[in-house]
Parts: sequence; structure tokens; C-alpha cells
Amino acid sequence: MCNCQKHLKDMSYLLIFINAIVVALMAMYVYENERKMEKMSTKQDLTEKEIGELKTEAKRKEDQINEFLSKAETEKLTQIENQQIEGTKKLTEIENQQIAGTRKLTEIENLLIAGTTKLTEIENLLIAGAKKNTEVENILLQSNEKGHNISPAFHASMVRHPYTFSDPNEILRFEHVWTNIGDGYHSDTGVFVVPRDGLYQIMGTLWSTDGKQCAANLYKNDSRLNYGYAGAEHARSNTVHALVILKKDDKIYFKNRESTSFQCHGNYHSEFSGWFVHK
Repeated sequence: MCNCQKHLKDMSYLLIFINAIVVALMAMYVYENERKMEKMSTKQDLTEKEIGELKTEAKRKEDQINEFLSKAETEKLTQIENQQIEGTKKLTEIENQQIAGTRKLTEIENLLIAGTTKLTEIENLLIAGAKKNTEVENILLQSNEKGHNISPAFHASMVRHPYTFSDPNEILRFEHVWTNIGDGYHSDTGVFVVPRDGLYQIMGTLWSTDGKQCAANLYKNDSRLNYGYAGAEHARSNTVHALVILKKDDKIYFKNRESTSFQCHGNYHSEFSGWFVHK
């Protein structure tokens, strides 16, 4: 009995000792865990701080990058907008040039139309002129045919009195026309222009006046045919004749004999005449 009690008592001490060891071990375990936990907590705090700083730095970098990108994008957008503006201006210039070109083209087309119209008018005028020329040619042909059937003749008298000379080579003019068949004589020049080929009788009568000589030569073109001379005594006369073969458009006239001192009797006394004799 005693041994049993003793044995139980010993077991009780042993259990107490074991419990004490267990408690001690547990206390040490708890302490070590708390220390580790504290250390881990501190390290975690440091890590979170570093992470926060890294996040802050990362945020700052991100903001810088975003700012840089935003600025770059703004500049790029501005550049693009400026390019668009320049492009719009260029397009406007091109459109204005196209409008101006269209206007110029329209002006050119109008000028071409006007030119075409003018050419048409000119062509019509040329056609009308050609018709008119044909009519004139027909008239001339008829006139020539008629001229070959007529016998030209003329007779004219000197009217101005006294008839003085300002030019030593002056052609005498017989102003009053009595007869002019074939319209060959021209009173404004004093020249008979032969209307048709043939043999002609030409005659002129010169009278002097007031004690002055009247002297003139009869000419065919530039060749002298005969001399005419009326003496210085009053009312002296001289008749000049020429029977000559003439061609169409030959010119017959009296010309002063190279002196301004001569003076002829006008007042229908001095005369110039001619007529067709034979073809």
C-alpha cells in the first residue's frame, strides 16, 4: 500500500515535472514565435514601405510618362492639325486655281466662239465679196465687150482765163467737157485715157492772149507727138494734129513747154479733142 502510494506520488511529481517542461517548452516556443512574428512584422513593415515608395516612384514615373506622352501627343496633334490646316489652305488654293482655270477656259471658249463667229462673218463677207467680184467682172466683161463695139470720142474746152502756169511741166486742163463717149477723158487731170485699141485722130487748138505766148506739146504717155505754139500777139492760135495708133490705157495730154511765163486764152477758146477712127 505504501509502495503504491509512494509510486503514485512519484508519478505525480513526474507528471508535474513533465508538465513544467512542457509549459517551459511551450513558453519558449511562444516567445520564439512572437520574436519571429515581431521580426517578420518589422520586415513586413519595411517591405510595405519600400513597396509604397516603389509604388509612389512608379506612379511618379507613370505620371511623367503620361505627361510626356500627353505632351508628345499634344504636339503631334498640333502638328497634325497644322498639317491639316496647311492641307486645307493648299486645297483651297488648288480649288481657287481650278475655279480660275475654269473661268479662263470659259473665257477662251467664249473667245473661240467669238472668233468662230467672226470667221464665219469674214467667210460670209468673202463669199459676198467673191459674188460681188464676179458681178463686177461680169460688168467689166460686158463693158469691155461694149467698149469694143463703141467708138470713143471726146471734146473739151479750156474755161479758166487767162490760163497761167505755176509749174513749167504742168499738164493743161480743159475743164468743160462737151463730149466724152467711152468716158476716156478726165477733166480733173486733162488726160485722155484710151478706152480701146485702134487708130485715133487727136487735135488741139491753142490760143494766146494779152501779149503772152501759149506753148504746149502733145504727148503720148512720156513721148512727145507734136509741138503747139501760139505767138505773143493777142488772139494768135495754133492747131495741133496727130493721127496715131493707140493701145488701151495709153495716155494723151498737152504739157507746158517748161516755162511759167506762158499764158493761154481760156474762156472756151483753147480746145482739146480726139476720136476713134478705126480698130
